[in-house]
Amino acid sequence: MLFFLLLFIVFPLIILLFRYFFIAKKIFFPEQLSRIFLYGFISLIVFLIATLILANLNYYWKGYRSTSLIFILVSIVTILFYWLNNPSYTPKVIIVLTAILTFLFAGFGAFFCFDIYHSYESDLYYNQGRFRLENTERGLMAQPWPPTLFIKGAMFERNYKIGNPHNDSIKSYFSGRYIAKEKIKKIEIFEILKNDILIKFYHIADTNSVRQNPLTFRVKVK
Repeated sequence: MLFFLLLFIVFPLIILLFRYFFIAKKIFFPEQLSRIFLYGFISLIVFLIATLILANLNYYWKGYRSTSLIFILVSIVTILFYWLNNPSYTPKVIIVLTAILTFLFAGFGAFFCFDIYHSYESDLYYNQGRFRLENTERGLMAQPWPPTLFIKGAMFERNYKIGNPHNDSIKSYFSGRYIAKEKIKKIEIFEILKNDILIKFYHIADTNSVRQNPLTFRVKVK
């Protein structure tokens, strides 16, 4: 609880207060650069909104953790613009908007940076050809669940949940805040039909030997 209080309240407030340091020192972007950052800031906010709308429709920009990386980029640009925009060239409504967004983005941007640093490799299970498996159940309230299947297209990718998190046999292999990746020795993915994917997890039994009968999921995709 204290960690999230520091991350989402105290840290953003410190970021906001840095603005007054730059004002006191009269450190601002030159007029032309300030306008470039203004246009870039507006463009990135529109791009982020479009990304979130597409994600709600199950379309993600192609690439592992792409949405998190976009959010981090938008957070950095927003903070820099808030710190260094020259009030002589920037409308007051934009300054107020960037202050609000800086407060909101600072904590989430830092959280995504921490999350990627901490679990970038451990959350990735499989990444070959058109298919990727990654753990998308993150955070304190994460539930045991097999990794999510992502199917890549030319520009976008779509994800599909597999399995049932309430199934006790699955929980014995996918348990805890982070799925027990160390129990999995091999993963095979087959495209049976155009919209029918078969995923096999070869896992370690209690005897420390790899079971010959894999944990198998069949996923219907669009």
